[in-house]
Amino acid sequence: MEDRIPTLDEYKSLYKAAEEFKNLGCWNWMYDEDLFGVQNPETGDIGWCCVLGNLGQVYGLVIYLGNEGLRGYVQLQSGEIGMYDPDTPHLQKCLMLSFDDRRQLDKEDLLIIKQLGLKFRGRNAWPLFRNYEPGYVPWFITSEEARFMTVAIRQVIDVALRFKKNEDLLYPDDEATYLVRVARRADETVTWHDELMKPELTERPSGIDDRIDEIRVQRIKMNAKRSGATWELGYCYAPTPIQEHRSMRPYCPKMLAILDHDSKLAVTLHMAEGPHVIDECRNHFLALLEKVKHVPADIFVNREDARQLLAPISSRLGISVHVAERLEVFEDFYFSMFEYMR
Repeated sequence: MEDRIPTLDEYKSLYKAAEEFKNLGCWNWMYDEDLFGVQNPETGDIGWCCVLGNLGQVYGLVIYLGNEGLRGYVQLQSGEIGMYDPDTPHLQKCLMLSFDDRRQLDKEDLLIIKQLGLKFRGRNAWPLFRNYEPGYVPWFITSEEARFMTVAIRQVIDVALRFKKNEDLLYPDDEATYLVRVARRADETVTWHDELMKPELTERPSGIDDRIDEIRVQRIKMNAKRSGATWELGYCYAPTPIQEHRSMRPYCPKMLAILDHDSKLAVTLHMAEGPHVIDECRNHFLALLEKVKHVPADIFVNREDARQLLAPISSRLGISVHVAERLEVFEDFYFSMFEYMR
């Protein structure tokens, strides 16, 4: 994807579309579960749109990007990822238009508004456009994203007006099927029509390499004593972001935290980033076992991917690993860490 910032003309079209969307007020008859797709005419990718505002809290539009974005939406809606999961804010892969107070805008947003000669007053009146990407803080949109958001907003208006008259529009007989607005290009003309699509929501295997240092694991098995200890292991993004340069997008490294369930004391804390995060966390876990010279009986983890991280080690060392709905000791540690670092 291109990283070029939007031109003033692109911003002008985007703000105009946002104003039309706000004036329509379709959140008065639409809910965030009224989901449908809009195809990006430039790339063919699908943005899955839901309108926010019916609850009177956040007003705007979310465009979940591709199947990955849609999976995050479904996980949140279904409760598969709970409200206590630290990674909940990082599930969103989307573009978002929200109508906020002036104080919530950055100086870059205010400069664009000034250059366009636009004026907004009052609460929930100022348009804000952001890109959400797992592991990163919300960030300014690119030129390509601005063009797609403009197109998507106009298609949302079209669908919202038809949905107001016919609520069956977004609810085909097959619950796994969604309405998608699809673009057709003929020369310089783009026309739109409805299609029904069934997106792929099953996450493809990540191809994680489960090979480990067998000799090292066998050495731990011989030298470390088995104990009745129970550990809690949280594997998630760190609670505060890192910004390496003022012009760069801040990111959150992965965090591996292990706490003793009974004493509630931290056993280890490790931060990792880059393409080899899993290998690095596994090596850190092995180093921990070598250091403490004992192997716990049980480890409770916060999610399935944490269980998979431990699997090639725990299976060889006879450690029982359980995915828990909540890890109260880890959660207390995580949010205390968040408050301190904030």
